[in-house]
Amino acid sequence: MPHKGKRYSARKMLEATTEELHDLLSGQFTLVFDDGEMEVSAHSTIFSSYAWEFHRLYPATPMLKKHHCAYITEKSAFGNNTHTKLLHNVSWSVYDAYRDIVGGPSPNILAKKIYEISNHIYNDLILRTEEFVVSLDITDFLEIMEAEGVKETLENPAPTQEYIEKAYKDIQYALKSNPALEHNPLSRAVRAGLVREGQALQCLGPRGFMTDIDSHYFPTPIMRSFAQGLRNFYGALTESRSSSKSLVSNKLLVSKAEYFSRRLQILCQIVETVHTGDCGSKNYLRWRVRPKEVGTDGKLLRPNDLEILQGKYYLHEETNTLRVIHAEDTHLVGKILKIRSPVAGCNHPDPNGVCSVCFGEMHLNVPRDTNIGHLCAAFMTQQSNQNILSTKHYLDGAALADAIRLPPEYKDYLTVSSSGNAYLFKDTLKDKENYIIVLPHQVPGLVDINTTEELDGELSLTYVSDMTHIGIRSIDKEGEIKNELLNVAMDRRRASFTFPFLHHIKKVGWSFDDKGNYVISLQGWDYSRPAMRLPARQYNMSDHADAIANAIESSQERLREKDENQSPEDELIELSDLVNSKLNVNIALLEVILLGALVQSTVERNFFIPKATTKKQLTVASDTISNRSLSGMTAYNAMAQRLVSPSSLFHDHRPQLVMDVFLKPNETINDPYRYERYYRDY
Repeated sequence: MPHKGKRYSARKMLEATTEELHDLLSGQFTLVFDDGEMEVSAHSTIFSSYAWEFHRLYPATPMLKKHHCAYITEKSAFGNNTHTKLLHNVSWSVYDAYRDIVGGPSPNILAKKIYEISNHIYNDLILRTEEFVVSLDITDFLEIMEAEGVKETLENPAPTQEYIEKAYKDIQYALKSNPALEHNPLSRAVRAGLVREGQALQCLGPRGFMTDIDSHYFPTPIMRSFAQGLRNFYGALTESRSSSKSLVSNKLLVSKAEYFSRRLQILCQIVETVHTGDCGSKNYLRWRVRPKEVGTDGKLLRPNDLEILQGKYYLHEETNTLRVIHAEDTHLVGKILKIRSPVAGCNHPDPNGVCSVCFGEMHLNVPRDTNIGHLCAAFMTQQSNQNILSTKHYLDGAALADAIRLPPEYKDYLTVSSSGNAYLFKDTLKDKENYIIVLPHQVPGLVDINTTEELDGELSLTYVSDMTHIGIRSIDKEGEIKNELLNVAMDRRRASFTFPFLHHIKKVGWSFDDKGNYVISLQGWDYSRPAMRLPARQYNMSDHADAIANAIESSQERLREKDENQSPEDELIELSDLVNSKLNVNIALLEVILLGALVQSTVERNFFIPKATTKKQLTVASDTISNRSLSGMTAYNAMAQRLVSPSSLFHDHRPQLVMDVFLKPNETINDPYRYERYYRDY
């Protein structure tokens, strides 16, 4: 029987079934794999052996350390997704070992086996571990609240954002890292990922700053936890808004988001198929692999780009070969890569398809006969819609609205206040003659400041000014003029002039430039005071979904505002930054979504997706849907009007989609290419 100090071959373990290992193994021992050895326990080895069924079926698969759950739990606690990570590692090792062997297992076969093994694990463990099941009671919560570091913090509350963040950090340490609490049932549940961390924090720590249904913050936080009880009217009433937000989200916001999901699926269904093989395209998307971005408070704002680029092919220029990007390829950070992309242009002859090299290794996860455009659109919107549906479960009381993120190129002009929600003009500007330029429609109430005696008590800041951009003109001592356009909005929050700055404007007045814009001098302004402020409003998941919809579907007004030199590739980078600010979506999926939104030429009324040798442009989504397949058009809206419209009947460049068989069965089935592709096996 193995015990600590003994060494055993992992491959030798394959000779025994998992049931036999339950009776044979105990204690700690060293397990030798093909790529090294690990100190493991009997329990972790027994659990891992469920996944080793792959090795028994496919013996050419190497026996690697990552095929043991101890490898996974080195980086994270044993939890509800440990078995999926383990099966993921083993199954892809099988695929890599057999991918060049005729008759080797397909991803679909491996996926089926994963399902069978997962079911076996569940059925087996639910019987074997029944006697070890524990539950929670109030004493488990009290033990954490009385823990060292937590008790002292909770006994000295302060109604500030800084205190609430500190309280949550102390509780997080107790829940996830404090060795004295490793046997506490609540702590174990959080460490294993079985309980939402945010909900646990709300139960143990101060509820914090709450938001109303419009996402604006109430000025005073709730300083008690659910475990302590909300004992005053203010706490009970402001907390009640979280349920109201949930009701609004479920009734209005979810339906709105689901409608966008439907529109996007119709728009993207034109990208039907990923074909195995390489189209040979020489068109590349240039992408600088950005490092992770960390805020001034140490919080991770954005991981490095490798996470979303996993599976994409890039040109290794030294060898002139294509290589796959992996999350571990940290040597690529900071480099500009030439990436194969359908947005850059795929040469596959299928007008509604792309090759697997342009799409990337993610094609191995796509089931056979799946409409890839529909799949990508559904995957992205499913994440967003689920987050909206779970509004009440998210922790919004730990902090106020996100702090202003100032681009590096703005730091010669602006700084951010200590609170993180206000702009100050840089004091280095004092040596220059400076003017602020504002569009008239963004300061609709500015003229009212001259007729208002008490600005602070009578005027609403957002009524006076509601700005997305300002211009700043600086004239140095030599007379050199420098103009800069600054974006002062963030996450759908628009900037307003502060009351001190309104007093300044009232004192110095304003003039107009030749375009009718307001010009305000900074002469005499106190540069130590905030000049503009963002509202204390949370950027919620509904706002994020709306931003994605606006970016993809566009409008004629937005298209006119865009830089005419901006390429679809630039659109992809912007879309990726927007989507992945709240979600985690691989770039391959976003490429397909953007490809579905692109057309070859609106002037020529050619609404096919662009290829490597064609033009490409982004247009209004509703126009694109209307000018593509009849089935998509009728599924979109206004079916009766569109079916009788002459423009629907006389259209030379209307792409056919698979659903057209319901409206034009003969034309769709008799399309030679489509018949060959879809019906030859049936």
